[in-house]
Parts: sequence; structure tokens; C-alpha cells
Amino acid sequence: CKEMWSAYGRAGLAHLGNNTNNRLEASWGSLKDILNPEMGVDECIETLLFLETAAEMEYASKFNVVGSRLYHDCDEQLSKVAAVVSPHAFQLIRNEYDLLAQNM
Repeated sequence: CKEMWSAYGRAGLAHLGNNTNNRLEASWGSLKDILNPEMGVDECIETLLFLETAAEMEYASKFNVVGSRLYHDCDEQLSKVAAVVSPHAFQLIRNEYDLLAQNM
């Protein structure tokens, strides 16, 4: 159990850019940058709700595009192809496209 909580035991684990022991404290630091001590409680709550709504809308916009499939890691040409072919056909085309791009 000690290995799981010690620094050397976690050295090989992915930390996604946040290697602090207390992730909640890191989040509080971000909130402290946004909220001011002079703000009233109602203003703080309004700001937090706005930020939550904006984050939800941004997240949803990445995945909820009606009538199309999104592939965020491809260029404009492949995106146009993805809109008119099946996912299986797109993957076959993409494999060929990637091979061509590597040989250029």
C-alpha cells in the first residue's frame, strides 16, 4: 500500500500535466484566480454556474454535430471525405492517405 501513495511508487504513472499530490488544492487555485474576495456570494455562484455551462457547451460541441462524424485529428480533405462515406470506408481511405503522406 505504501508504494501506491509514495512518490517513487507513482513515478511511472500518467499524471496528465498535474503532478501535485492534492488535485483538489490545484483546482482551488484555479478558482481563486477567477473569483475575488470582494465578490458577493450571489456573484460567485453566478460566475461558477456560467463557467460550468460554458464548459459543458464546449464539450458538447466537440461531439454533437448533427449529421456528420468528426475526426479532430485529420485535415480538411479527410474531413470532407468522412462526411460522405461510412466509418469503415473512411478508415480504409485514411490508411492509404497516411501512407501517401509518409512517402512524400
